[in-house]
Amino acid sequence: MNQNIVNTGHPITDAILQSKLHDADSEGIKLNISTKLTEKILVDELELGIILGNALDNAIEATAKIDNNSEKFVTFDMITTTERIVITIENPVKGNVNSDKLTTTKTDKINHGHGIRSIKTIAAKYDGDVFITCENGSFTVSINILNTFEH
Repeated sequence: MNQNIVNTGHPITDAILQSKLHDADSEGIKLNISTKLTEKILVDELELGIILGNALDNAIEATAKIDNNSEKFVTFDMITTTERIVITIENPVKGNVNSDKLTTTKTDKINHGHGIRSIKTIAAKYDGDVFITCENGSFTVSINILNTFEH
């Protein structure tokens, strides 16, 4: 059991990361967390939670499908400045993934497969971008948004 305690100084971020540490651990996945939250987070807490929760759920789900236990890891980086919040999540993937045409692998396509779209919608609201790449068995999602109140 992973006994790490997350303490970024931002309670909502801490709660989500702590929950995802538990989720990853239950799948035998090492979740490596690196944060540098030097500035106050101004974006809506619920929307930040949607971004973090969906992105980490996707990474953990994809990593759980990897056969080799030594490759079961997810790397999470989050940096805040006075102007921006940058979140990068990287994980190994099984096979090639077309990052331009992402679809859910779950059988219930009606109730699943909305995470990336939600992340992109919220990023756009904060004049941000979502970059998704998949190269050499490594899937990366980078989210870059304004650190501001909703506008």
